[in-house]
Amino acid sequence: MANQYKLFWKNEEIDYLRNNYGKMFNKEIAIELNKSVRAVCHKAMRLGFNSFLIKAGWTNEEKDYLRNNYGIMFGKDIAIKLNRTYFAIRRKAERLGLYAPLSDFKNNNPMKLLLFKEKNRQYQKNRWADLNSVLNSEEYKNKQIISIKKLWKKPEFLKKMKYRDEHCKNKGKIRTEEMRKHLSMVRKANPDLMNYKPMTKKNRKANSIRMKKRWKNDPIFIKKVVQSLYKGTCKNQTSYEFFISDLCIKNNLPFVYTGDGTFLIGRKNPDFVNKEYRLAIEVFSDFYKLRTNKDVKSYKIKRRKYFAKYGYKVLFLGDEIMKKKSTRKEIAFNRIKSFLEENDVFFD
Repeated sequence: MANQYKLFWKNEEIDYLRNNYGKMFNKEIAIELNKSVRAVCHKAMRLGFNSFLIKAGWTNEEKDYLRNNYGIMFGKDIAIKLNRTYFAIRRKAERLGLYAPLSDFKNNNPMKLLLFKEKNRQYQKNRWADLNSVLNSEEYKNKQIISIKKLWKKPEFLKKMKYRDEHCKNKGKIRTEEMRKHLSMVRKANPDLMNYKPMTKKNRKANSIRMKKRWKNDPIFIKKVVQSLYKGTCKNQTSYEFFISDLCIKNNLPFVYTGDGTFLIGRKNPDFVNKEYRLAIEVFSDFYKLRTNKDVKSYKIKRRKYFAKYGYKVLFLGDEIMKKKSTRKEIAFNRIKSFLEENDVFFD
């Protein structure tokens, strides 16, 4: 960029500024004249140019175009097509009473809303197509390469990059006490935390011992924490769970869905439960169990042992049964029926 204070303005540059000031953006004029934006603004002020007076009044065609496209097209695109500034478009729209169309169309006329949405979709498609064609063009790529090369030649940019490389390596960096206090204040977003005292090792040990005792001896606390976790993760039923719950309702099987965290056995949440006879059903996909277990067999053994501590018996329904859609109704029903008969439970 040339120094605007040393170079004088030529007559050709002044004529270009006179013809385009108020029609083009100041950045575009500055790039074409090889000057800064500030130099363009100062020169226009000295010559008495006014971006709002250079352009003539609004014609009826321009007003109609603005009424039909305001809210559908972007303000910058309207400004380019009408050869005006973005702020002129906004000011004229306010004077004509053109505001966000969605708030008016929803209450008054639903057909206008549909037309607005269709126009907006078509406009967005055309705009993105034009933008992709520009971005994928060789001219744009070459311009980007040239601009990046110019950036790397600037000493200010090089200083910034060197500073980032030198000062942004926090690995092994020792911070002062003042810096630590400042960081804690910024993280917690409270200026009163400048006098914040961190926890000592004794306090941490005392808190860990207190929480361990609570997890062992406070069942109400355990239920609250575990149920909140399950409710956050298990909001919707899986396809397998939905199938079994539908099967139990249609055939009057004495099981209730509890996979949403409403019922716990210790710290575990079974999918279906019969509380009277202490029976549970676990429905699962092998893919998710193999993430945390070596085999499906090891998962079943662990689950049976854990539920046996609280006097519950478990039936497992995995991919072997649930993936076969043609025969899974009969097989699942017979398995549940035999599981109930083994435990002396009969139903109608």
